[in-house]
Amino acid sequence: PLDQRGTIIGLEGFAPFEEYSRRLSPGEKVLLYSDGLVDFQNASGDFFGEKRLLDVFSTTASHPITEVVEEAGKALGRFGGRTKPRDDISLLGLEYLGPAA
Repeated sequence: PLDQRGTIIGLEGFAPFEEYSRRLSPGEKVLLYSDGLVDFQNASGDFFGEKRLLDVFSTTASHPITEVVEEAGKALGRFGGRTKPRDDISLLGLEYLGPAA
């Protein structure tokens, strides 16, 4: 994991941020998510949390990025049942396929 954290995106005004760069090899993936995903609570008050999210990512690491994101959504649905989220939930998955031919 890159383990890079930053400021909230989309607030009014300008917020300073740090830049981070890393070269990706073909097949490597980058997953960006909002706090609403890991802070989601089920009816029992349990948080979905980073551990559950990382478990999904590690078990689907060799799958195409669309499946990784889809499985994360399914895991959240199983965890939350009919509980409605209190915050927005965002997950963006990117996969570097290699240089263009």
